Amino acid sequence: MKVTRGEMKRNAKASLKGRWGLAIGVTILFWVIVGVLSWLVQLPFHDELEYYANCIANGVSFEPDPAVMYGYEGLGLIMNIVLSPIYVGVALVFLRISRGQESRAGDMFTPISRFPKIAGLFLYVFIKTFLWTLLLIIPGIIAAYRYSQSFIIMAENPDIGIVAAVERSKQLMKGNKWRLFVLHLSFIGWAILACLTFGILLLWLNPYYMTTVSNFYNALLLERGTGLSLNNNGGGSQTQSGGFYDRGDDRNDGRGGDKNGGFANDEKDAFDRSGDYGRGGYYEDKDADEKNDW
Repeated sequence: MKVTRGEMKRNAKASLKGRWGLAIGVTILFWVIVGVLSWLVQLPFHDELEYYANCIANGVSFEPDPAVMYGYEGLGLIMNIVLSPIYVGVALVFLRISRGQESRAGDMFTPISRFPKIAGLFLYVFIKTFLWTLLLIIPGIIAAYRYSQSFIIMAENPDIGIVAAVERSKQLMKGNKWRLFVLHLSFIGWAILACLTFGILLLWLNPYYMTTVSNFYNALLLERGTGLSLNNNGGGSQTQSGGFYDRGDDRNDGRGGDKNGGFANDEKDAFDRSGDYGRGGYYEDKDADEKNDW
């Protein structure tokens, strides 16, 4: 049986109890890092961008300088490549929160030591998504959802390869793309309210959203029988804060996940058993229903 959106959200709130300080702190730290880098990216083109913005605001027609636009977009891409380990680190922090595991703000920086691989994953996903977007916008959006779990997969499995992470995401998202799309849409109301509060509400909304998205990944694993369980009471005896927990690790220390953020029952073994990930490498599940791609 599939985990519902309501269960994902209820367990996100339960997992955040007692962890709001960490979640908000990570959110603010991430915003500061992104804000500083964004300012640095805009700095070489400040005058031109300000002129374009004023023209748009006043309804004045203008012709942007291609060198400025391409240069700005190029620096923006470089910024995202530089930030890619931080993206993975933030995903790791909220994944651990969603499972009631130990975590700290410094965990968002641990993936920096794997910068070449994570940057390679970012570029690989970016190129594949971009190529699909060249066909039409819709295929590009579908591709983005197809590869959406790649970064959280690498966050949880540091030794996984770039292609293996993307292929595993493709398998997990078969039949689940629309499900994630609707989950994203369910936060639109909160996003509008956050705008009305001049962004203050985002300090609550971002951790709630990130933990819920982590629970979506947890749900995909649970539904494939990977040793993960769901505390439907939204808190209680199974974990420190409720939510998802690893059955194998629960027998050992009651935390609901190992101290390194992975499964006590090797998640790779779980994929071996489910028929999607073999010890000799990734292979396509021949019995998968290709027609149910969404």
